[in-house]
Amino acid sequence: MQRSLGKPHAAFTLLETLVALLVFSLTLSLIQTELKQLPKVLTGTFVEEDIRWHLASQQVEAFLTGATFEKCEHNKVYFYQPANQKHYRIEPYKQMIRLMGDKQGHMPVLLGIKAATLNYHAPFIQLTATTTSGQHYQSEFYLAPMEKQP
Repeated sequence: MQRSLGKPHAAFTLLETLVALLVFSLTLSLIQTELKQLPKVLTGTFVEEDIRWHLASQQVEAFLTGATFEKCEHNKVYFYQPANQKHYRIEPYKQMIRLMGDKQGHMPVLLGIKAATLNYHAPFIQLTATTTSGQHYQSEFYLAPMEKQP
């Protein structure tokens, strides 16, 4: 028997195949572990968003205490705070909901907002928001109507 002279054929050896299978199985086990953790991470994210929403709602409620409604236009609610003797507005801006004074400066109330709408249905402000993760929230805040001048 005579072997043909020439280049040997390139092929995987048994050892190389076993190493490749080992790497593949380790990769699959890592992916499986990560996929098992995904529901816990998502649940934790939504819990954090719920907490942030409730804290922001309490902050807005405290800020509106004693305030009077002025107007609502272009998705902004304007009000007067007699305790500070200042005019303010609450509005969605970029990816946040913020409180803003009539002259300058603003205070972010809630970040990570994809869309938000503000409406005034006397005597309540209705705030509806969708977060960047897709959660929907809605709250109402009491805001007394402006007293009419005689």
